Amino acid sequence: MNDRPKCKCGKTTAINYRKNGKIYYRKSCHKCIANKKKTDWQKQGYIKKIICEKCGLNSKYAEQIKVIRTKGINPVFKSVCLNCDVLISKDGWVDNSLGF
Repeated sequence: MNDRPKCKCGKTTAINYRKNGKIYYRKSCHKCIANKKKTDWQKQGYIKKIICEKCGLNSKYAEQIKVIRTKGINPVFKSVCLNCDVLISKDGWVDNSLGF
């Protein structure tokens, strides 16, 4: 008999751990747990770029680029370097050189 609890999506959950002969199950299935860890921009299919969309910096490491959401009527995601992120947080998204 299968006593495994079901996830909210309907799939069965995996064993989390066993203690004193009792089995403890996860609350969600693997796919739902992975989806919870995704950020908003990943859930919407945005792909992080390695080049800053504000100043054009070509980053050597992925950690040098951050994904932000622009404010406005139609908010969009942009990949910006950490320096531009600070400038944007103070001045807003103002860019004359790239035409955004």
